[in-house]
Amino acid sequence: MSTNSPQRNCNTAIKNYISNIIRSNKKASLADFIEDNLEFIVANTKNSEDYKNSWISRFNRAAKDFEAFLYEEPPNWIQVEKALTERAITLPPSQPTPTTPTDSSEQAKKLNADDKKRIAAVYDKMIESNMWRLETGKYVEKEMKVVALEQEYEHPAHSVIMGPTDPIWEKRFNAEELYELRNYTVPVIPELPAPLEQFVESFEGKFSISSSS
Repeated sequence: MSTNSPQRNCNTAIKNYISNIIRSNKKASLADFIEDNLEFIVANTKNSEDYKNSWISRFNRAAKDFEAFLYEEPPNWIQVEKALTERAITLPPSQPTPTTPTDSSEQAKKLNADDKKRIAAVYDKMIESNMWRLETGKYVEKEMKVVALEQEYEHPAHSVIMGPTDPIWEKRFNAEELYELRNYTVPVIPELPAPLEQFVESFEGKFSISSSS
């Protein structure tokens, strides 16, 4: 039985997304995450959930260690609402909303042709320059797509989640690549020197150069 919880999978997916953006020398936002991962958002949102507050909270909680690499942009909540509405129309009332993939094929949903088309579309929208390129030159997301489409039952790769200790990746990565995957760490952001931090804090609450308060 899988030990992954929906919240943990969402947290991992957000952190992985931001890490990939950082490797491309760019900054990330909740708006970008939603735009690039709409199907993941929909699959991990309950019908009765306050999806706006939930995803704002999830993103802020997962991104708290990446504040220097974030920027604010209003998310396109209309596209999320539209996708959730379409799901509500297409799913029978008795069918549970998909949440997170499990490791057991006995508990996981078996994929059909439409499911695989949607999964392929998620990976096809990815930009190569934003992908994780290993030292060997292999792109992680390209290998994840292959694995995702090979699976007959739900798997974390369908939500663009890489669990490098999963034996399944041994078929796509050699020992050197697996070592790099399993030992990757997000760069530690050093703290600002005290004088500089005080200088930055002196601007708190000010909105213009002439502001005196």
